[in-house]
Amino acid sequence: MTWTALVVGNGIFPADPQIRALSYTNEDVTQFENLLGEPVVGKYVVLPPLRDEPHTVVGKQIELLLRDAKIEDRVLMYFSGHGRPDGHGHLRLLTVDSELKALGETSVAARSIHDFPYPVRAGRAPLI
Repeated sequence: MTWTALVVGNGIFPADPQIRALSYTNEDVTQFENLLGEPVVGKYVVLPPLRDEPHTVVGKQIELLLRDAKIEDRVLMYFSGHGRPDGHGHLRLLTVDSELKALGETSVAARSIHDFPYPVRAGRAPLI
């Protein structure tokens, strides 16, 4: 059984000046990565953290994590950054290339993690 964690932080948004920058995301990523790596707290293998990456990189890493998990595995995804509802009220995770006028094409749908198109074999896959 493997416990794997993906830690993502997005605090800068140069593609859209209407999205306020966040100063804490890098520290959040570092602290959460360290916490999950502590043998007393969790037995997670923490993947290299993603900091201020475009939606394509974040989405791809999420897909690879979920696709490769086995039934006995546990996966955890931690996201530090902005979230915004799209026009249908579904939560979108904003990334470095996000634009409010084009959320569907420039952000990661939180719903896509739950509606993953391949069978997720991991026993548990929480998003924090």
